[in-house]
Amino acid sequence: MSVLSDFTEKQPELELKHWKYCYFSKPFWQLFGILVLANYFGTFFSYSFKAYGSDSVSHKQINESLLTWAASIGSGFVNGVTRFSMGALVDKVTFRSIFTVVMLIQLVVALGCFYAVNVPWLFFICIMLNYMSIGATFTLLPVATTNVYGLKVGP
Repeated sequence: MSVLSDFTEKQPELELKHWKYCYFSKPFWQLFGILVLANYFGTFFSYSFKAYGSDSVSHKQINESLLTWAASIGSGFVNGVTRFSMGALVDKVTFRSIFTVVMLIQLVVALGCFYAVNVPWLFFICIMLNYMSIGATFTLLPVATTNVYGLKVGP
């Protein structure tokens, strides 16, 4: 299996082993790396966007109620809808193609949020896209893990 493979084919040699053997498999470390790197910025930004937007040192302060609405809509509605929609989409499109698009969106948000804070509606969109990518990550990675290891082995 190549690095960042599609994770679509079952791997019977991994499925039959005890769960402790997953630590010695290349797909485990690929999935672990994807999970850590995919969540690094998203988690940081979801916890710090309100403090960054409220700060008035490097940019004009964003309205507190806009940031509160962004947190409410993003963490509840956008994240929830994304989990359902990505769950349905992963049945029709490959993991690799969906996850590539999600990570490209996350890259744009990571590179653009520093500048988007100067335009409140653009910063709001960055917050929504960040919550969308977090929801997509937590929907797509369990599917990829199940495709690699199957459902038989577990704690």
